[in-house]
Amino acid sequence: MKKIKSETGSITLFMIVAFIFCMIMLVALYWNSTNNQITVLQSEQRIKELYGEDVNNVESTYQEIKRIESERAQNELENEIVDQETDGNTSTEEDNKTDNVANNETSTEETGN
Repeated sequence: MKKIKSETGSITLFMIVAFIFCMIMLVALYWNSTNNQITVLQSEQRIKELYGEDVNNVESTYQEIKRIESERAQNELENEIVDQETDGNTSTEEDNKTDNVANNETSTEETGN
């Protein structure tokens, strides 16, 4: 009889722990969804600041910016190619001078002078 009386609180304790766990999970989910809503509102506000009042036109503005950036990247690539060609010509002239000096030294050694 003592054993049954001593175990009656264990179910109550289990139910209290389960209830507290569920409450903690619900509060965490609520907190997470609230943070997500705040983030979305801040993003919308930032978009309004950057792009003006027309928030619904964000996609076309994004496409325009993307096009401008791709043109800029293409121009940079073309400039880099031109720079490489210019550097290639300069290094070839320097290589020719070095080869001429080496040839003169070799011919001097062959003639014995």
